[in-house]
Amino acid sequence: MTLHSDIEYPKHAIKRDDKQYVLSHDIQGGLHRVCIVGPDGYMRHCYGGMAGPGDLQLNTPCYLAMSTENHVIVADNDNGRVVLLSKALEFNRYLLDFHEPHRLFLDCSVGRLYVGECTNGDIKVFQFVMHGGK
Repeated sequence: MTLHSDIEYPKHAIKRDDKQYVLSHDIQGGLHRVCIVGPDGYMRHCYGGMAGPGDLQLNTPCYLAMSTENHVIVADNDNGRVVLLSKALEFNRYLLDFHEPHRLFLDCSVGRLYVGECTNGDIKVFQFVMHGGK
């Protein structure tokens, strides 16, 4: 797929059941976002903007995971947190404060979220349960 938008340096992408993609990208001094991209390569919606620590900001969103309900989990590396977004990429809540979360794996069959840390290579396991699809 060719991207037809201002998305630069994509980090990770997941294909959704509706044939759209959720991808993370960032560029130093620029946009740090998670976006929904259609199969045509055009951006549909984004969460984030300029890098920062605020509630609507990300700073190096390097990896994604997706729940069975299409909620998006973001490893927000330089902010040291794991963020839960709705399937429409609206902020839901912070799941974890974590030193440089870099990789994620969600095993929905057993309700476990595996988080890999960037600097020391630790992998930590957390229980992940969605309540009422929210």
